[in-house]
Parts: sequence; structure tokens; C-alpha cells
Amino acid sequence: MGDELLISVSQRLQDVIHEDDTLARYGGDEFILILENQQSQADAEAIARKILVALAMEFQLQGRSYFISGSIGLVIAPQDGTQPEELLKKADTAMYHVKAEGRNNFAFYTPEMNNEITDRLEVEDQLRGALERDEIYLNFQPIYSFKEQQLLGAEVLVRWDNQQLGMVPPDVFIPVAEQTGLIVPLGEWILTRACHQAKRWSEQLNGEFTLGINVSPRQFKDGHIVQVLHQALEQSGFPAHQLVLEITEGLLIKHDASTKTVLQQIKDMGICLSMDDFGTGYSSLSYLKQFPFDVLKIDRSFVRDLASDPSDQKLILASIAMAKGLGLKVVAEGWKTPISMTSCTPPDVMRCRDTC
Repeated sequence: MGDELLISVSQRLQDVIHEDDTLARYGGDEFILILENQQSQADAEAIARKILVALAMEFQLQGRSYFISGSIGLVIAPQDGTQPEELLKKADTAMYHVKAEGRNNFAFYTPEMNNEITDRLEVEDQLRGALERDEIYLNFQPIYSFKEQQLLGAEVLVRWDNQQLGMVPPDVFIPVAEQTGLIVPLGEWILTRACHQAKRWSEQLNGEFTLGINVSPRQFKDGHIVQVLHQALEQSGFPAHQLVLEITEGLLIKHDASTKTVLQQIKDMGICLSMDDFGTGYSSLSYLKQFPFDVLKIDRSFVRDLASDPSDQKLILASIAMAKGLGLKVVAEGWKTPISMTSCTPPDVMRCRDTC
């Protein structure tokens, strides 16, 4: 089927280009296209857009429907170079830049991309040994109830302090971990360590302590996450019903039958499921109907201007009403306006590393 797909892709590419253009399969799932007689950068951009549209259309293979996307890197001769090897290298750099930015797009090569690729490779190289060097640690963001005036739990935040790179922000190293697959062992470590710490805090607080953890779509790829969860809960003694897994829409967009099965297995364990960043995806409502969620987290983009924007207020009120109708709890992300609190200071330990 993979061979059939490559043939179908090549046919669609040939339908887009002109007769005097050159198309070749470079290897794997990579193609090279040499455009002749293009008058401007705009002409090349127009071809790139047509290719993306052509690839986005449904592929029928052996009676089943499949959808793919493309990442395109573009160079222009002679300003980007005159030697084939040089042009190929720069086009490759631009393509990987597109993949790092989320795929399904195109980009023209710029000299700055070399620095981006170099920085990314350095982050990847250092990240591969970060757990062994004890550079990864957890912070815990308190979850507090204003109504009940008590601490309800915490959400796990992962941090990385590297000897060479210093403090590396999560929005830098998490995408690298996702793309390289390093997020799988990292995610297992986070689940295990966080459950042990949450168990200790739950005992200290003599009551319920909810632990929220973000999980990556990569962790669901082979269903191994179910076994990891079983082990983490069994070894730590942390109650399953106090664990909340936060699912991003990226997993649901690409879901197949196995994804729904794995989520139901997790739900059957007693673990709560939370839809993260609600409102940013085009089909979030259908996901609430299809999957067994317990919590709805409204994206910070709607919460940020809640106090001043009537439109955001109406959207959030509608989301709350809908969530209540479905029996879901609601969490607002990103509320940062200072609020005077006299009797609701979380324990100091919450501000420390999990080794405190």
C-alpha cells in the first residue's frame, strides 16, 4: 500500500507541473521538483500551493480512504546557489523547517534557517541524555478552589536545566521530544515520578489530591500507555480516580479506532480524561460526543480578555452551559489577573522541585 501511495502521489504531482519541469523521487517519501522557466518567486509559490491542495485530497487505496499532507522546501537559483548539491541541501533545510513548524506548508530557504537547524540539533543531542544526567525535573502548579477555600491538587509542569544550554523552555524542547520520539520515555518518567509525589502530598493533606498530567499523542501510538499507567499507579499507590490525563486535540484529529479503544481502557481504569485547549479546534464538539471526557479546559485565548471582551464572555458562558449539559467539569486556562487572597496560600512545598 505504501508503494501504491507513492505512485498516486507522483501522479498528482505530474498533474500539477508543466511538461518541461522535472520530477523525481529522491528516496523514501521525498520528491524533487525542478521548475523550468519560472519568472518569479510568486510562480514557485503558486505551484507549491497547488501541490499542497492536490496532496490534501483523499487517496483511495485498496478500497479504503487515506489522507496525507506535504512539507515543501523551496530554493531559487541562482540567488540561493548554482551547484546541485548546494541547492538540494538548502531545499532540505527549508523542508525540515516546515516540518518543525507543524508540516503541511511550504517555505523558501533563508540563511537564518541554518541557525535554527543547528540549534534544534543541539537541543536534540542534549535531550537524549537529559534523564540519565538528572537534568529533568517537575514543578507543580497548584489547583485551588476559591469556593471551597482549599487546595484541590496540582498540574504537572516539566522543566529542563541543561549544563550547556541552561534552562530550556518547554515550548523549545517538548516539540523536539515529540518529533524524535523521546517524548515516550520522557512521558513514562513524568507519569511515574508525578504519581509518587502526588501520593505523598495526598497523604499529607489528608484528603483528595487531583493530579493533572499532559500526555502526548506519541504515547498513544502503540497502546503502551495503558501498561505504563497501570505500573505508575500500582507502584505509587496513587488512586486512579485522582489522576487526570489532559488530551490535546492533536491526538483526536489523527485518531483511529485504536485511539478510542485506548481512551476507553484508560477510562475503565477510573482515570479522568480532560480535553485541553477547548475551542481552538474545528471539530471539538464532535470529540466531546465521541470520547469519554470528564473535564473541559477552555483555551486561554478565550480567558485572557474575559474581563473586558463581551464576546469572550458569551462564548465561555455557552461553553460552560454545554459542558454542564454533558456532565463535564469546566476549567478556565490562563487566568493571570492578581486576586487578593488572605487564607488560600498553597503549601510552600508546591513551589519546590518534586524532591523537596
